[in-house]
Amino acid sequence: MSSHSFPSNRPTSQDDVAAAGKEFEEELRSHPDNANAAYELGEMSRKNGQSDAAERYFEQAIRHYADFSEAQLGLAAVLLEKKEPEKALPHAQRAVAADPGNEVCWYRLTKIQRSLGNAPEQEKALAEFRRLHDLANQQKEVVPVFSPREVTKQEVDPTPAQ
Repeated sequence: MSSHSFPSNRPTSQDDVAAAGKEFEEELRSHPDNANAAYELGEMSRKNGQSDAAERYFEQAIRHYADFSEAQLGLAAVLLEKKEPEKALPHAQRAVAADPGNEVCWYRLTKIQRSLGNAPEQEKALAEFRRLHDLANQQKEVVPVFSPREVTKQEVDPTPAQ
């Protein structure tokens, strides 16, 4: 299996991204149960505005690895972008259950609850997002954190949740 990973803070050329995409596609043809390859293709598709393809890839990843929080988050993001927050909600909830310390899980859940008009649940999720976000910022100030990544991590959207 190829193990390409594109941390969000590392710039990559379009050629690099295209080459990685081809490698992930080849890997998925050879091993349709490779949740990492399906996830990476889903994330590439999502970032390129190809929501239908992204949705299919994220669903494929989840079929083979149900507790894959990053794939659950990716699918929740796609469904939210497609104005389907009711479908996005269970995926964000599964991501939170699988990785409760991930601030992005709580951020996505906040956005989904807001879209659904669930103010009390939105506030709970927002409070947990802020707590985790503040904690992460404090840890960055104390000790530089480095952790190798197996997959591209989901990120908080550029506009913060309200």
